[in-house]
Amino acid sequence: MARDSAGAAIPLFALVLFGALGIGAITWGTSLETFGLGRAFAFFLPLLIYGFVLLSHSDPLRFGVTTLLLLLPVLGVVMPPARLQLTVFDVVALLVSVLLLARALGGAKIDLVPVRYAMWPLLLFLPAVPMALDPARAFNEWWHWLLLYAVFVALFHYLQDAQWRQRFYRYLALGLLVSAAFVIVQKLTGVNLMLYQERSASIADGILIQRGSGLFQDPQKAGQFIAVWAGVLAVLLARGALTDRWARSFAFIALTLTVPALLFTVSRLALVGGLAAMLVGLTLLNRSGVAGRIMTGSIAVLLLSTAALVFITAPRMLFDLLPVETVKRFEATDESAAVRMQIWSDSWRIFTESPLVGIGPGNYQEYWMRRNPKLRRAKEAGLFVQDQPESGYLKILYEGGAFGALGALVFLSGFVLSALRQLRGGTEPDRAAAWAALLGLGVFLVTFATLFTTSDARNAVTLVLLLALLAPQCEAAPDVVQS
Repeated sequence: MARDSAGAAIPLFALVLFGALGIGAITWGTSLETFGLGRAFAFFLPLLIYGFVLLSHSDPLRFGVTTLLLLLPVLGVVMPPARLQLTVFDVVALLVSVLLLARALGGAKIDLVPVRYAMWPLLLFLPAVPMALDPARAFNEWWHWLLLYAVFVALFHYLQDAQWRQRFYRYLALGLLVSAAFVIVQKLTGVNLMLYQERSASIADGILIQRGSGLFQDPQKAGQFIAVWAGVLAVLLARGALTDRWARSFAFIALTLTVPALLFTVSRLALVGGLAAMLVGLTLLNRSGVAGRIMTGSIAVLLLSTAALVFITAPRMLFDLLPVETVKRFEATDESAAVRMQIWSDSWRIFTESPLVGIGPGNYQEYWMRRNPKLRRAKEAGLFVQDQPESGYLKILYEGGAFGALGALVFLSGFVLSALRQLRGGTEPDRAAAWAALLGLGVFLVTFATLFTTSDARNAVTLVLLLALLAPQCEAAPDVVQS
């Protein structure tokens, strides 16, 4: 009885605490010249209302996870006050974490460590936190990983329910549809969508590029997000795994929009990886009926035609239809490779200086500012200072050293082996999910080689969602079925 009371009290305590923090933020913000009291209340009031709706729901945790999935296209958007740099993900994931803890303390059948290998990165990166150049920054990064882990546990819990899994697919398809559509609209019209902090412009590979890309602030991150989920949904659609009518409709529209959206993101690896994944999913892994094959085949024809225009028959014809910055990025491959090779060489040197535990999560920029004080003054003056190594794999190496790399290797290997077991002995829905997640993970890992994308919450959650599909399935817990 005492345990149930403690579990029920946690969400209420969290709501009161969040309200107090909101009032404190408003009070603090009134002393800032850029603070707008009306905008603050316009933001905090709906959030407070959502909190009450959340707690009145029959299953607040499921409602919180559903909210996170519905907000997938905007999870990386910074919330007011912007000075705090809190994203939509930070708020929703914190609520999910508190509700998850409340569910566990309340005696529900929910395992906080559903797969042991999922904990390895958290544990093996932990020594790098106190030994980091900037321990506070490192702890902030590690704390975000803990929130991602909580989201993974909650997703794993509900994905055991076949009915909720179809809703999960529906929300993924809707997220891809919205993200792709916004990229296309913004690139064709040039309209600022006001959902991200638009950088004026920046130089990439010697080319002036407008950084915004639909709902994303960075086009490479938008490209990875779209490419990964295009591959996943292509497999699910082709194998008849989308039994939900809305999921099928959203997926078909989203896949149709994916090709032009990828072209507009200026991300070469995402374009190649996304098109390849869709072709594999729609052809080699296709197990749908006649009607399904006609529908997926039409998408495959569109993909092949686009690939032919880009790489074989008439590239100039297609390039004439694309924005100038997109064309220049394709033509600057050699220059891009040279720039990245220099950055990779510098990043490898950071790893060799601290090979055991690294310099700590999120400390790349701090490392260079300590090496060159002029860079710190440049940052204080509002100028851009390189903050990532153009490769997620190098980031793992220099941030966590050999310990961190080992944790990432065990982490990834465990999920892949779990997926292979599903392919051998699982039901057809489980096999479809495993094929889709493996293909999506392949696209993610390819694009991860040239850019550290998970600094955006949408890309980080993308990896978590894929791993939740790859995790071993088990008999649904009673509270999942009843919900």
